[in-house]
Amino acid sequence: MPGSPLEQWLTVDQAAEYLGVTRRAIHKYVQLGKLPAFKAPVGGRTLFRRADLADFRAPRPIVPRGPAARPPDGGA
Repeated sequence: MPGSPLEQWLTVDQAAEYLGVTRRAIHKYVQLGKLPAFKAPVGGRTLFRRADLADFRAPRPIVPRGPAARPPDGGA
């Protein structure tokens, strides 16, 4: 893990590279509330914590949705 506190923060470009997605995808994740973002007090740049990006990148279990995920009615 990087040592300097400044190395814990990434810009939009760095976050996109870290996650292997486009800048547009990063902005969409933020808009949807899936990825926390912070505004720098000086300069107003959007910044991301490296730990938040690592959590976002971590595998998640697949949860089935829709009619196929429901058990059939009756039949006991």
